[in-house]
Amino acid sequence: MKKYLLTLVMLAVGFSLSAQSLSLKGKVTSSEDGLPLSGVAVILDGTSVGTLTDDAGNWNLDASPGSTLLFTCLGYADHKAVVGKSTVIDVVMEPDATQLEELVVIGYGTVRKSDLTGAVSSVKGEDLKRAPVASVGQALQGKVAGVTVTSNTGQPGSDVSIRIRGVGSVNAGVSPLYVVDGMIVNDIGFLSPNDIAATEVLKDASSAAIYGSRAANGVILITTKSASEKTRARVTFDAYAGVQSRWRKLDLMGAQEHIETMFKVNNLGQKETEAYRTGGLNAWLTYARIGGLADYPVPTDVPGEGFNYAAQNTDWQDEVFRHAAIQNYYLSVESGNSKINQAFSANWFSQDGTIVGSYYNRLNLHYNASSEIKKWLKLGSTLNFSSTRSRWALNNNSQPGASVLSAAMAMAPWDPAYYPAGSKNHLGEDMSGKIAAASNFMNVVNPYSMYVHSFPKGSDQRLVGSIYLDIKPFKGFTFHSDVNFDMTFGNSRTFTEAYHHSNADKNDTNSIGQSQNRAFSFIFNNYATYAREIGKHDFSVMAGHAVEMSQSEGVGVGGRNLLNSDERFWSLNYATTDFTYGGSYYGQYRRMSFIGRATYNYDDRYLLTFNWRSDGNRSFQNHPWGHFPSVAGAWKLSEENWLKDADEISLLKVRFGWGLLGNDSVDSNLFTMTMESSMYANLGYPFGPGNGDTQELYTGAAVNSVKNLNGRWEISEHYNLGVDVGFLDDRLSGSLDLFIRDTKDMLLARKWPNYAGVLYTAVDNIGTMRNSGVELQLEWKDSFKLGNHDFFYGLNGNISFVKNVLSDMNGADRVWGDKTVTDQGYAVGSFWGYQADGIFRSQDEINDYFGLTGDPEADATRNIHAFEVGDVRYKDLNGDGELTEDGDMCVIGNPFPKFTYGLNVSLAWGPVDLNMFFQGVQGNTVYNALRERIEGNGLQSHFSTAMRDVWSAENPDGSLPNPNHTVNYWTSDRFLEDASYLRLKNLQLGYTIPQKALQKVKLQNFRVYLSASNLFTITKYSGYDPEVGSGVDYGNYPQSRTFMLGINLSF
Repeated sequence: MKKYLLTLVMLAVGFSLSAQSLSLKGKVTSSEDGLPLSGVAVILDGTSVGTLTDDAGNWNLDASPGSTLLFTCLGYADHKAVVGKSTVIDVVMEPDATQLEELVVIGYGTVRKSDLTGAVSSVKGEDLKRAPVASVGQALQGKVAGVTVTSNTGQPGSDVSIRIRGVGSVNAGVSPLYVVDGMIVNDIGFLSPNDIAATEVLKDASSAAIYGSRAANGVILITTKSASEKTRARVTFDAYAGVQSRWRKLDLMGAQEHIETMFKVNNLGQKETEAYRTGGLNAWLTYARIGGLADYPVPTDVPGEGFNYAAQNTDWQDEVFRHAAIQNYYLSVESGNSKINQAFSANWFSQDGTIVGSYYNRLNLHYNASSEIKKWLKLGSTLNFSSTRSRWALNNNSQPGASVLSAAMAMAPWDPAYYPAGSKNHLGEDMSGKIAAASNFMNVVNPYSMYVHSFPKGSDQRLVGSIYLDIKPFKGFTFHSDVNFDMTFGNSRTFTEAYHHSNADKNDTNSIGQSQNRAFSFIFNNYATYAREIGKHDFSVMAGHAVEMSQSEGVGVGGRNLLNSDERFWSLNYATTDFTYGGSYYGQYRRMSFIGRATYNYDDRYLLTFNWRSDGNRSFQNHPWGHFPSVAGAWKLSEENWLKDADEISLLKVRFGWGLLGNDSVDSNLFTMTMESSMYANLGYPFGPGNGDTQELYTGAAVNSVKNLNGRWEISEHYNLGVDVGFLDDRLSGSLDLFIRDTKDMLLARKWPNYAGVLYTAVDNIGTMRNSGVELQLEWKDSFKLGNHDFFYGLNGNISFVKNVLSDMNGADRVWGDKTVTDQGYAVGSFWGYQADGIFRSQDEINDYFGLTGDPEADATRNIHAFEVGDVRYKDLNGDGELTEDGDMCVIGNPFPKFTYGLNVSLAWGPVDLNMFFQGVQGNTVYNALRERIEGNGLQSHFSTAMRDVWSAENPDGSLPNPNHTVNYWTSDRFLEDASYLRLKNLQLGYTIPQKALQKVKLQNFRVYLSASNLFTITKYSGYDPEVGSGVDYGNYPQSRTFMLGINLSF
């Protein structure tokens, strides 16, 4: 329906205009899609003379040079143009957010943004596209207050960790619920950011309770792009290509400094020392490491006789890091009319990793269609298909050969990546071009072996879609029914060829490993909504029913010694030995739900929302049903008579909400009795006389965990108090939220008494946890005339403070992790260890610390460790003169930041635009476990340049302890670092070709841009990257710095 701002327009131009008047014409289009705008009022400013644009956006009007034309249209900002010599004036109108009432998806419905009563944040698809990223999760980082997004690794295709208002459980899931076009999915990695129309984040119970038992960690609703009946045929093409590189390099010693430091800090014996001092590195390697071994060339400086290790200085960081390509191509076609609306898109994304041997490719296809069969009947469907291929170079753990990067740290700087031409072993065999074997720490593989000899093949396909119908038999009533499905198919095959570089770096026979998995989920939703407005009373009710089913299965197998290593025969059928069964799994669940919502709005001032969901799940045998209510209210003070006329205030609304949410993402075995059988691990039974005759050990069994018949849902109770504001015609807007999130009936393990016969612990609903915090989001946007163009500028920032504490464990056991503990009174996964307090500088200092008397017999009764001068001094917290785990280890750090923040700066002047996005965290710590290796004794890893100041007899004031004593590598705050950072996530400079130039080539829009990601990072953290999802950094795959060139065009 066309709505005109002019109630009367003079169709005839007055004869009072001067004889110099010009016959003007032009066309008015929208900046959003380039389509014509009909019904736009074109008037002479200050008069009532004017006209309206036709269906094609064209207009004609007579006016004098120097006069001003005013273009007005509902939903768009007014536009003025001064008449010059040209008789053609084309105008592109910008949407006016102050006139458009934005609709927000809230789950099983929509609501006007100004009518929200819960804590809901929205991110438009255009905002997600500003920073070219691989996934939707990465695009959300720093965009929403209260949402913490951590890139666990820089590995291409890797997922991110998303936490909404903290962590709410120990043994259950902590990730939010994802809903894509009504379909509940377990992740959103299969989506292309280009296909996203809008994203809503439901953060409190009053907004998320409609999703009941899975909404305890918040809900992320994603709506993909679709066409409307106003969308004429339009083709859009977006592309970018660029290069990635590491943004940081660790300071490590070169070959000569490494070997000198190694002899300085280690007592390698007189003969080894003499060999090095008299003959250099080659002589030492011959004597102490690789002399006479056929896997190594002869260490010598004689050309053609071996290999001169003493002349080699390999930078292993340069060897495994590389410049890598990234590219993305997106094509979409949209069309719409009164009968059918369609949108189709295809997206190809390819990213090579900055560490050799890693990559990620993804193909996305998206289709959306809707058709109004009758005025009362509408049908529609959505399909999202993705196919991915990837190769990983990451396994962030303590093993030196866990990853390409970790293995590189274990190679000596005098080891080459490949032996050069002329290299020979002591048998005279030519080793030219072969992958080099590690000569110092000889139990590690060359990182090149990890990907040169391995050939992974495989892919993952996923199809997510829905079919729906809307029936509107009478005014205000809508019945909606949809069928949603999610199908995943995975097939992986890895062939590893036989090779031998050393006794540690080898694969004696070729091998093949294969795995397959598939999963299917189905959701059937039916709900009806009735809305009516009676005077000042506006209300709606919704009731519905949902049925869900999911099934998944997989299997893995392997074999060795394929008789033919040609790729055509990389199949288990051709393996002849060592057949292995890697295991299989099968799982399924079913769920039934009843949902309801009621809303009430009085005079657009007082709002009330009530949500209800009941979920049935057979995983909880005695408590299969969970009920999750919520209620929220809001008061629009800005609509009160005593404030309504305040021009400076466009919105002032206070919100309050309460509700209960559930968390059913728990291991099904927690409520099933399990058994374990073994001959060992305290399960074996000895049989025999036991009088010296032979006894035999037989396999025994014991109960592993008992069946907890009273197990039930974890419950999360939320309180939220919020304020939404808008000032100066919404040029300044924002929201402030205070929240409390209490997790109750949390599943924790507690030890059973020995007489119960249970081998391990049992899980029960006994714990409580609290997350509390403050969220602030502010936006300022404005424009003014600067020269010949309007200058637009906008600032959008958010900051969140979240505190996590495990309130009460009620007798449950501590939960131990990798250098972490979860204990009452502290944050989940807090770092646990000793507190370092300097270095022992003398024996007297050691004696005083431990209270030693110097009497060997008396001192031998003390429970102390063999500390020596040059060792770390740890704090004796209980003051008993001894160092024990129970008495002196404590919480030493928190992996959760005190606050997170993001800031987006947008500038535009005519055809030029500039966007900057900053993101950061403050107050969290990371355990830099890589330092345990690079600040070690040099026999197993590179040396950090920090080891220049290591303690030794020659350097008694050194800042680093003696690396040869294990007590110096106890878990302590010595390796705990502040991981706060501020990062320029994206900087983008764009130029849009003027419309006049585009008309000649029939283009609606053409924009070219330069973009840089992770341009700089300010941090005190000394590792590769402060973003470490696990909190413990063994040499995690770091984020990359990226430079890209891109285009956006449509026609």
